[in-house]
Amino acid sequence: MSKFVSALAGWKGYAALALFVAGIAGSAAGAAAWHLQALKYDARISKLNEAHATEIGEIKGEQAGILAGNLAWQNDILKRLSGLEAAAWEDLENARVEGERFRADLLSGAERMWVRIVQDSIHRGGAPGGSPAAGLDDEAAYALIHPSIARDLAALAADADTAARQLNLCQDRELTRLKPVSTTENPNE
Repeated sequence: MSKFVSALAGWKGYAALALFVAGIAGSAAGAAAWHLQALKYDARISKLNEAHATEIGEIKGEQAGILAGNLAWQNDILKRLSGLEAAAWEDLENARVEGERFRADLLSGAERMWVRIVQDSIHRGGAPGGSPAAGLDDEAAYALIHPSIARDLAALAADADTAARQLNLCQDRELTRLKPVSTTENPNE
């Protein structure tokens, strides 16, 4: 060790020592600068993360509002449609019951169905030019339809009426679905 100390005794030793101390000080200063820079970047990154989290929260809030609006709109449409369908199905059921009663009355003879005819068009044996059917007044403009045929005609009319009612229900459903809810427009448009 004395050799080392004696070697440092001259100006060269002081220069080497100064260089060594300057290196250590430079390294410490560099490390401190890097640490300060890292702290600055950490603060910036933290602020960016907070801003991003705030933005994400606002977006989620907007999306939740949109979803709530869509759900309310959908529930209102479903409520209106269910009321419309309940009334339409009740009307269809009433028409069915009334039609069955009418057809049963036709078959039993309690109701009768008449058809307007052209005079001199009904003949015995179905051959044109024959004598008029017995019991028919030559002046009569109407003829009674056989009960089973009248029942079939009433069933046909009831089927047509049911189809028309179902078509009306379908059209009403679509119009109701497309109609805006109160003062707010359909959110999906």
